[in-house]
Amino acid sequence: MSYQIFLCDLPPDCTDEQLVAHLQPYGTLAALEWLPSDDGTGLRRAMATVESDAPLLGIIGQLNQQPLGEQAIVASPAQPPDTPGELSKRQIAASNEIAANLNEKARWPRMMIRQTVGACGVRFAMEMMRRAQEIDAGEGMLVPDGSRRRTVGGVFFALSRQYMTADLGRHIFHQTKETVKEQKARRKQAASAPAEEPAATPNEDAPPDPPAPDPTPEPSPEALEAARQQLDALRADMHAAQAQLEAVKSGQAPRTTGAFTLLKQVVDTQKAIDALLAEYPGLK
Repeated sequence: MSYQIFLCDLPPDCTDEQLVAHLQPYGTLAALEWLPSDDGTGLRRAMATVESDAPLLGIIGQLNQQPLGEQAIVASPAQPPDTPGELSKRQIAASNEIAANLNEKARWPRMMIRQTVGACGVRFAMEMMRRAQEIDAGEGMLVPDGSRRRTVGGVFFALSRQYMTADLGRHIFHQTKETVKEQKARRKQAASAPAEEPAATPNEDAPPDPPAPDPTPEPSPEALEAARQQLDALRADMHAAQAQLEAVKSGQAPRTTGAFTLLKQVVDTQKAIDALLAEYPGLK
């Protein structure tokens, strides 16, 4: 099998040969693309294509927090899974533990935590939780406009997205939102079924065509906070994509990603921002 793995926090002086040797126990390195890092740490990022008979999450789990030299690296899949897999008991327990430690009680954030564990593994999610708690206990992390600190859960989601590809981030955070909507609509439909009229005619019993999802007029504080976290993450993605696009256009950055791909990412992210603002008019 051929897998693409997103590797972060590689040492600044890491070489191709060191990475080949580091990945050798898990498979054969078939391709390697070094990616620019603009977080100011000097640590490097790379996209590695690995040929291996082992399952992808097994490789990801082994790589996460394994030191390369003196630096512990962070690994995640480059692409979303083709089909959603059922979480193991260990993954479910880890998801619940992370949600409790982050004080996330609403359904949407808890599902995003489960999706993160399912896609990236327990070690990845636990490390993001540890870093989020460390940041929250210190100076904290501000939202993009600097108006307030993120919650510790918001820090977790922001960090997780920083250590994922844009494709995987959209799969986890945007698709989870749509899943929650669908489940909520099904629950409302089941609750509104007239139990006292079991002998209803087919026309009376048949539910109407499902309407377009309409936001709750008064969203709960948890739902509003989850939406605000997603909006912050989308705006951060937009800023990063626009900055990289300008750098590529001006020749100040290597063309590791095509300008057309970056432009499409900017457009898609703006559409997602507009949709979220339409659903939650109270957000700014």
